[in-house]
Amino acid sequence: MTKRKLTLSIDENIINLSKKLAAEKGVTLSRIVTNALKFFIDPNVYCFSCGKKFRIKTSSICTKCGWYICPSCGSCACSLREEGARVAYYMRKTLMEVFLSQDI
Repeated sequence: MTKRKLTLSIDENIINLSKKLAAEKGVTLSRIVTNALKFFIDPNVYCFSCGKKFRIKTSSICTKCGWYICPSCGSCACSLREEGARVAYYMRKTLMEVFLSQDI
């Protein structure tokens, strides 16, 4: 894969805090941005039931719960109890806020 330099305008405080945390975790900011952009263009999620990772771009959406149907086992958020469904809902809401997307 060919790498290319990218210029971003980010609040200086966010950059400084991110560099510090990245160094503590042993990762580079380039790796973090690359992973975030990969997820943004082709999100993968894990099934709530079987735990297998799948691409949401090629998955159907359940008309009842609005979550993606696992291509391996056919489960969606409907298979969760109330507490698990609430966790899934707020995790999805968090991802939507992070990526400013209407559909993750």
